[in-house]
Amino acid sequence: MGYKEEINILWRTLLNVSADERVAQRYQEAVETLPYTLTPKERKVWGQLLRHAWLLPYVDAGLAIRNSQHPFRKRMYLALALLEAHPSSADFLLTTRRRFLTARVALISLRACVRTVLGIVIVTCIIHPVRV
Repeated sequence: MGYKEEINILWRTLLNVSADERVAQRYQEAVETLPYTLTPKERKVWGQLLRHAWLLPYVDAGLAIRNSQHPFRKRMYLALALLEAHPSSADFLLTTRRRFLTARVALISLRACVRTVLGIVIVTCIIHPVRV
């Protein structure tokens, strides 16, 4: 899987938008320049995670607790930083709607807790399995 497909999957998971060629090139340059290299086993797991993108938020939450400096999280944050700086995310990030803000914050907090618990389980089973 190439960097363009990788960044598109990450962006679709975050905000359901697609990256253009310029952003894909920047992502590739950053991944190749920064210490975000993956071992062969991690590359295989990363490919599976990208094929099952619905797992990414859970893995991110689990890695936040287990290993916050993991290359998977670094790649996700790189994609998030590029998305945040891109004009296509302006409508979402600059929203002025404030209705039901308290209820929305409560639901987001509850979802984050569930993702963290499930993420710890997923990370423990897939990325850092217990060796007997």
